[in-house]
Amino acid sequence: MRVSIMTGLRLARLAWGAALALGLTTGGLSAAEEIKIGTVLPMTGDAASYGTWMRNGMNIAVDQINAKWGPERKLTVIYEDSKSNPRDGVAAMNKLIAADRVNAVMTTLTGITKALIPIAEEKKVILTTSATLPGITEGKSYVFRNATNLGSEIRALNEFAKTRYKKAAVLWVNLEWADWGAKAFEKQFKADGGEIVESLSFAPDSTDMRAQLTRIRVAKPDVILVLAYKTTGQVLKQARELGIEAPFIGTLDFELPEVVQIAKEAAEGSVYTKAVFDTDNPVAGTMTDYTAEYEKRYGQKPEVYGATMYDMLLILADAMAKSNGDTEAARKAILAVKDFPGASGTTTFLANGDVDKAVELKTIKGGQYVDYKN
Repeated sequence: MRVSIMTGLRLARLAWGAALALGLTTGGLSAAEEIKIGTVLPMTGDAASYGTWMRNGMNIAVDQINAKWGPERKLTVIYEDSKSNPRDGVAAMNKLIAADRVNAVMTTLTGITKALIPIAEEKKVILTTSATLPGITEGKSYVFRNATNLGSEIRALNEFAKTRYKKAAVLWVNLEWADWGAKAFEKQFKADGGEIVESLSFAPDSTDMRAQLTRIRVAKPDVILVLAYKTTGQVLKQARELGIEAPFIGTLDFELPEVVQIAKEAAEGSVYTKAVFDTDNPVAGTMTDYTAEYEKRYGQKPEVYGATMYDMLLILADAMAKSNGDTEAARKAILAVKDFPGASGTTTFLANGDVDKAVELKTIKGGQYVDYKN
């Protein structure tokens, strides 16, 4: 792909920042070799918005890396569609390993990540994810996460709720991450002196949650924690239609575009958690340059999901280059990354392959996602 002179200069600035942070080198592989990294992303299905954002960010990283490397080597990223479900994710992972012969794969979503982990561990293929389920990297040799942890989000919600509400209800989709989040919130809310008046789940393919919401209305909670993923918008809309007036709290799923599109005024005032990411107040020059490039290419402000994958691809490609394709050396290089100033914030990998990234509270106001202020 050809780029304009201004685009080339912008990519060069981005590449220089990455080079300083990672110590990018251009030696080690012959010109005949290329570094291939696979992805298993939800390009279609319920989580397609995430997949689009992530691919956008990664495409910027690919151009940046290849601009830096020049003729010495080439990065090729092979995109496969998980279709937002584990079965197709597994098929994509097996294809990437057997046919494309990649040594590293990048993915997202808890269910898909958990389905891919056994393959990565058996085949000794590096797997990076932005899934938020706590403990997903524990006891694994080849799994890394560069994203917020659901545990951090639930702690932030508990801190927010404990001084404001006495009675809470929890409505959650019957998926592992939501089950974990519901139980963690309930345990801490009760420890802080609150009462859980209802805790109800619904099937992942449900679109009508009125039966559960009717029980919640009868229980008269002061606040409702909604962990509903793709159906968040329907939950909020149906709750208000049933006359429920309690405020909603939740996690990053509240920022999926369909939430406001479906819920409209019902989403107003909802408070939710998200990774700290403010392009209007960048914490590093890399975020500034990344934001400018993203807006130029895609005509909109970037979000944290694409920025997180952008950062992880920079880190992963550098590790693969330094290791000359040796997986063991590459995983050690990733674990050695400390204080990397990326577009999504600072990244330092812990010994278990995880990171500890800050979260913040946001709210929906006038149909827009804004920082929450007391």
